[in-house]
Amino acid sequence: MRRQGKKLAKLVRLWASKQLLIAADHDENQATVNTALAAWGLQIDGDTPAQAEPDTFWIWPESLPVWALWQRLQTMWRISMAGRDGLDWASVTAWLERAERIRHPRRLADTLHCLRAMESAALDVWATEREKQTNKG
Repeated sequence: MRRQGKKLAKLVRLWASKQLLIAADHDENQATVNTALAAWGLQIDGDTPAQAEPDTFWIWPESLPVWALWQRLQTMWRISMAGRDGLDWASVTAWLERAERIRHPRRLADTLHCLRAMESAALDVWATEREKQTNKG
């Protein structure tokens, strides 16, 4: 799981900068999908994988559980006047052990490693965006 850190960090950079596009399944109700994704700051990309551009970012199947976990942890950010400062790691660890039932020390450590890489990537993007906003005004 540790080797996933860089891939997950890139995924979160796209997510945090609102550049993550999800290929649409043509059989789904487009309005429902758009509404659900908008709640997470995502939007639909009309390309199917066969039509995807060369810079398409693919999530590894083994990364999906950590990505889903990342989405569930979005209420655990510490917030200051400047915005999100980082995840509340005491709460995250308690959540992982109790709600997610990740109790094996190695699996817990690997999961925390991935989440820290994702947190760092998100904070980097948001800091850059804040700096751009500050320089504009």
